[in-house]
Amino acid sequence: GVLVDQSQFGIDRDMLRKNLADRGIETRTFFIPIHLQPPYFSGHRNRYPVAERLASEGLYLPSSAALTERDIRSVVRAIIDARE
Repeated sequence: GVLVDQSQFGIDRDMLRKNLADRGIETRTFFIPIHLQPPYFSGHRNRYPVAERLASEGLYLPSSAALTERDIRSVVRAIIDARE
């Protein structure tokens, strides 16, 4: 998992996800904090800023024992290219 800080990376997490998806690379976002999930929503937005930041910037990249070095290089190249 990685955090995508738009101010440092140049694009936000969702744009990076789209760019990777366009290249056939699947990703997942981090969890949604429990206090923001519908059954538990308590109206306390911004009460847990760390959890909310992780949820808004977090991204899981492909991971598997079966990934080859070539696969990893392909993902890295796609991430670099997404910034350009």
